[in-house]
Amino acid sequence: MNKKKPLFRRLLPWLITAAVLAVLIIFVFVPIYSVKEDIDREEPEYFAYSGDDKEMTMENDKLLFAFDPLTTQFTVTDKATNHIWRSNPEDVDSDPIALKAEKERMKSTLVVSYSTTDGVVTHFNNFTYSVENGVYDVVRLDDGSIKVNYTIGKVNKTFYVPYAVTEERMNELIDSMSKSDKRKVTDSYRLYNPEKYKASDDVAALEAMYPGLAEGKKMYILRNGVADHVKLKLQTYFQSVNYTTEDYYKDLENIADTGAANAAVFNASIIYRLEGDDLVVEVPYDEIRYFPDFPITYLAVLPAFGATSTADQGYMIVPDGGGAIINYNNGKIAQNNYYANMYGWDWGSERRQAVNETRCTFPLYAMTDGDDSFLCILEGNSSYAGILADISGRANINSYNTCYARYTVLHSDQYDVSAKSNNRVYIYEEQVSGGNIVQRYRFLNTNNYAEMASYYGDYLANRYPSLTPNENPDLPVSVEVLGAIDKMLQQAGLPQQVEVPMTTFDQGAEMMDSLLESGIRNLKLIYTGWANGGLQQQVLTGVHTVNALGGENGLRQIIAKAKDKGVDLYLDGAVEFAYDSDFFDGFIAFRDAAKYTTRDRIELYPYSTIWYTPMKWRDASYLVKPSYMQMCAKNLLNKLDELGVEGVMFRDVGSILSADYNPKDFVSREESKQIQLGIMADAEAKDLKVATKLGMDYALTNADLVTEMDLMGGAYSIIDVSVPFYQIALHGRLEYTGSPINLAGDYRTQLLKAAEYGAGLNFSLMAEKAQVLQNSFYSGYFASSYGEWGDLAIQLANEYQSAMSGLGNQKIVGHERIAEKVAVTRYENGTSVYVNYGDAPYSADGVTVPARSYTVKGGR
Repeated sequence: MNKKKPLFRRLLPWLITAAVLAVLIIFVFVPIYSVKEDIDREEPEYFAYSGDDKEMTMENDKLLFAFDPLTTQFTVTDKATNHIWRSNPEDVDSDPIALKAEKERMKSTLVVSYSTTDGVVTHFNNFTYSVENGVYDVVRLDDGSIKVNYTIGKVNKTFYVPYAVTEERMNELIDSMSKSDKRKVTDSYRLYNPEKYKASDDVAALEAMYPGLAEGKKMYILRNGVADHVKLKLQTYFQSVNYTTEDYYKDLENIADTGAANAAVFNASIIYRLEGDDLVVEVPYDEIRYFPDFPITYLAVLPAFGATSTADQGYMIVPDGGGAIINYNNGKIAQNNYYANMYGWDWGSERRQAVNETRCTFPLYAMTDGDDSFLCILEGNSSYAGILADISGRANINSYNTCYARYTVLHSDQYDVSAKSNNRVYIYEEQVSGGNIVQRYRFLNTNNYAEMASYYGDYLANRYPSLTPNENPDLPVSVEVLGAIDKMLQQAGLPQQVEVPMTTFDQGAEMMDSLLESGIRNLKLIYTGWANGGLQQQVLTGVHTVNALGGENGLRQIIAKAKDKGVDLYLDGAVEFAYDSDFFDGFIAFRDAAKYTTRDRIELYPYSTIWYTPMKWRDASYLVKPSYMQMCAKNLLNKLDELGVEGVMFRDVGSILSADYNPKDFVSREESKQIQLGIMADAEAKDLKVATKLGMDYALTNADLVTEMDLMGGAYSIIDVSVPFYQIALHGRLEYTGSPINLAGDYRTQLLKAAEYGAGLNFSLMAEKAQVLQNSFYSGYFASSYGEWGDLAIQLANEYQSAMSGLGNQKIVGHERIAEKVAVTRYENGTSVYVNYGDAPYSADGVTVPARSYTVKGGR
């Protein structure tokens, strides 16, 4: 006879099932299927200009701003030189290659791009779709600044006449008109009497359109088909009795449907003010309006400001790498225009292909005109921006050279409906983020980019007080020490992922001794892969030193030794991404991962260098929620504070900036920037030095060291020459190094670029031989073995520091190309660094530079 199971054992499977279902409902189905309440979104307002043609001005000791209210175009006169800068070219209509639509765009001060759920993008410029129709307003604000409110879209020309009013209201309006004018006005209207409809009247439709009729009121309604010239005359009659735009919009309330709903109509405002020597232009995001069916995706601000023609000479500066020059009319008309995202890709946006990176580290562009120039510095909402530059004649678009910023307003991602459908559906952010676009135009009486960069350096030093003069005269040498990696190995006959030490803490200490004993000065050690599984670091819900490297005791010993030797030791940490982490590590993807606008979790894979798409056969990582990032950063900083280490190297904070588009917990890119700044401030509060990568301008607030600064830039064919614009601004105020020389495809070019840009040298080294990296995903470190590269690294670093001695605390005051492949960088102490990228020696004016080398003259 079978013995009955205890009741608990019989119920256990049901209890487990119930628990699993409860977890799924709470953490999965509720977040996915819960519907957020409708957002209280304001609809676009219909503005109307009713002022005169009198020029409006703002003026101070430096600038004169003159604004034309009929076109909303303006000029800025630099009173020191009487140079006039124009918002739009004067002779657009005579452009021999531009089509009508392009000419109208060049007359605009704002260009709105909108889309639909199928992803089709349409562009409206505010000249054609606002100014010409008179649907804008100009306001003088209390502080003297000028604000222009635009209604942009396919709005019929507005005539300020009542389209539907009660009989009583009409009699009040025409009472003071002459008998003749009264007759002319009433002839264009029909008086509807609810008690005496015509047999042909559609009573239901009339009373639905004009609710006053349903209430029994007699109403004058403008007849259908009244010609525009007649409406214009009617407008004159009503203006004569002081009928205002406010009266017009008040009377529109008598109509239930004005035809505006679900139309491609937008509101955007632009504010101009003078601040000292600068023109400041603002576009408030919280005043942008749109209808839900037509989400506004981009906004281009002053796309034609400073535009130059085919007759002009000069150049544009774009923030590519350290800076790049595009000469006006350079003839590269078959190339693509320049475009790059400010601060690089937003990983909160789905990326189906990664062909190349478009990244700007500093939010600035500049243009010259004759002996003058302007800098445009993006101060507000800069993380939403991209920089566009174009030359005259390219693709036969127009005859002007232009450079401007375009901002993302509503972000979107493509939603895959099903595998059986080719239809594309795009999901957009639910509302516009806050903040203002702020562009600061600084007008300079020079066309020398080194002098322009010097002005930018002064601006940065004023904006970021931490950018004080360097004390150390030696350029830094930073060394990334590779700690542990993860690798699949056979253990007990089974393949297992294990931690493999590449440089133990004892070996790292020996490496440090070797570098110091060779004579290298101002050494910075950055230990990567020291915690939580190694280089592919697991989430920092707890911080655990890798035992295979020597454990925490070994780590404390190298920390103490670095302090004793005067070496800045930084321990690295990644807090924005979850690598190889799961529930047991404190990471639950459906709870802790950030989301796209489609509400899908942001699951990331490495991209193939062959076909550029994600390699989904590799392990996935996740972009984490900003709140989770803060928690991991706090844990990291607390651990480093406990260890007493000199500094923290953020692998992602300060260099990777992403939003979380989860509609239930939305964090914009600008808000994410502020969170990152808070993390770096927390590090500073713990007396930790902060090292970041790339050198994003917003991270300069707290950075003590920047590594892997982008000195090369992108391979844009439209660019004529790269220049150290950003480095001129920063040198002598911040220590920075380039990418690791030994990992470069051409280490000599990387070394020469460092010499030209005044950068310290950077190396990536490990104690193990390169063969240990075989059968792992770390083949990019094959050139890191200290046994194979150590001697050459020491030689290059000592030669470099000796030649560049005394320049670490000097400002760069000049830079120029003195030959096609030869550049010279000049310092404030009189030192000149000549760099020859060519394959033949260069000799001129008493200076000889060997091929593929550099020579330092003067100074000391």
